[in-house]
Amino acid sequence: MKNWQKYKYVVERKKGLTMVELLISLALIGVIILLVSSIYIFGVKIFDKGTTQSNIQVETTQAGDFITKELRNAVEITFNTPVNIREYSMIYLDKNIIKYKPEGKTLEESVNKTDAIILDSNDLSFQTRNKNSMAFLNFTIKGTGKQQSYLLNSEVLLNNIKSIENSSSYNFIYYKVIKD
Repeated sequence: MKNWQKYKYVVERKKGLTMVELLISLALIGVIILLVSSIYIFGVKIFDKGTTQSNIQVETTQAGDFITKELRNAVEITFNTPVNIREYSMIYLDKNIIKYKPEGKTLEESVNKTDAIILDSNDLSFQTRNKNSMAFLNFTIKGTGKQQSYLLNSEVLLNNIKSIENSSSYNFIYYKVIKD
């Protein structure tokens, strides 16, 4: 009987964790930390991807809106370099950036219309064509960044031009607009 009481006394007096309990709790904590960190990393990657896609879409659509607004009321459009460039406004691609040169300015005074979202010179293109006795300008902008891309195709009715030659695809355009 004394052995039993001695054993009971020793078992009841010991407080704390056994080695097995400690190892199991550490393993559970490790699994929880691993799960939480992988969910966090996944969320950060998805957020970054969404932000990049959003930025590309915003840049591309703003450039498209600008091109539409500028060229809709153009009175003259050409893809040939004019004798006096200063008499024409110009939209063109320079080092992956869509730029705008206002009439009366030089190329050095051009304004950036996008960040560097254009990877290839073919990612900005202008084409003219006639359809039903009306002149149209088709343009395409493909913005790209961090393995995300956005393609914008648009057709603009040229209000002040009655007839225009069908053209090949160019990544620049010279034009004149009516001054206010």
